[in-house]
Amino acid sequence: MVGGDADDFAEAKPVFEALGRTIAHCGPNGRGQTVKAANQLVLAINPQACAEAVVFLEKSGVDLEVALDVLGGGLAGSNALARKKDNFLKRDYTPSFRMGLHHKDLGIVTDTARAIGAAIPLGSVAAQFVASAVARGEAELDHSALLRGVELLSGYDHDLVVRMAGEDGGDMVEDRKAPPEAWQLAAALEEFSAGSMGEGGGAVLALPVADRCDHRVRVRSGSDLLGRRSVSAVA
Repeated sequence: MVGGDADDFAEAKPVFEALGRTIAHCGPNGRGQTVKAANQLVLAINPQACAEAVVFLEKSGVDLEVALDVLGGGLAGSNALARKKDNFLKRDYTPSFRMGLHHKDLGIVTDTARAIGAAIPLGSVAAQFVASAVARGEAELDHSALLRGVELLSGYDHDLVVRMAGEDGGDMVEDRKAPPEAWQLAAALEEFSAGSMGEGGGAVLALPVADRCDHRVRVRSGSDLLGRRSVSAVA
């Protein structure tokens, strides 16, 4: 995406061809940046919609990988979904494009939209989700970590959940994709709940979870509709 004089573009084109595959002269100076800003606008809205779909599907009990394959094969499919699918499935936010950089770009988008009188209601909301992620200290994560914000709003802590339940007061059932560190808490929680909590009781423990030392863990006790004893710990 290049802005500038056509002759200057032609002269510099061999350099551009060495740097990338898709090369376009977008008009006078500044137009290349404008097209880049539009790209970042779409790239904020699309992953946000994908993140919302992920939580919607998981909380509905749907097999997420199968569902994302279905979405990817239809009109809902997108390059963003195809590239970020594994990030969503694995909750892997190793950055390919950092949230903090996207935050910067969306500042350019919203400022430009205001200056030219263009309404971008969805873009403005997406910009707020990105800003919220940066404020939570997630600027260095991949922008697919918009999923974390949707989980937070949905009361759904996917990464740090362990549940233990059993009809005979015994068997522990692992919540899908709970981190290994969480299972180190299982026996302690079982013992703690038996001795410290009655039905419907609760307590707070200070325990190490994942990479957060001394993270506070809320522990709840209760029974389901069949009368089975259950204990849950949510970081």
